[in-house]
Amino acid sequence: MSLLRRSALLFRTITAQQFRPLASTPTAQPATPPESETKSSGSDRGLGTVRDVLKTKGEKFFYTFGDALVYDAVKEMVKHNIGSLIIVEGDDKKPVGIVTETDYLNKVIVRGRSSKSTLVRDIMSTKKFTFVNPDATLTECMELMTVRRIRHIPVVEEGSHKVLGMVSIGDIVSELVAAHKREGEHMRSFISGSY
Repeated sequence: MSLLRRSALLFRTITAQQFRPLASTPTAQPATPPESETKSSGSDRGLGTVRDVLKTKGEKFFYTFGDALVYDAVKEMVKHNIGSLIIVEGDDKKPVGIVTETDYLNKVIVRGRSSKSTLVRDIMSTKKFTFVNPDATLTECMELMTVRRIRHIPVVEEGSHKVLGMVSIGDIVSELVAAHKREGEHMRSFISGSY
């Protein structure tokens, strides 16, 4: 498959009906497009998986609890220069939602609420809480994020619901650019006979 064609496929969007519905509970399954719809073949796998992004980025992620104050959550985001926190519950830290800078703007600032008296659970996103399996291809992850219109997505191990990390749309794009550069270098080496 040509580099141009593969790039075009990366940015193709699919309808939300092509995804399995998600519940807002920790028993939700990762939303991934059906194999037949994304045509994720070996060539797509060559571009990498979400697990590859975590290897590059690291598996560190930041979280808070629903009963924390929004003020403290925002301070944590500013401290680490991040745009979202995973909301967990219980000693096993099961993911139940996410809070983003957009949630803060739309549900606290615009509504004139105080971040020092508002709880994270009151503004966190649970209805659209989406996570991705670490073995999803980069293309599948990008499609999912595009359709759901999200910029950050938790990576959760299927079955155990263990959070492995968080990736942003920027992380995915950076990994895709690097993969395309590697592919181009391999093609040049092959064509020049030095492969």
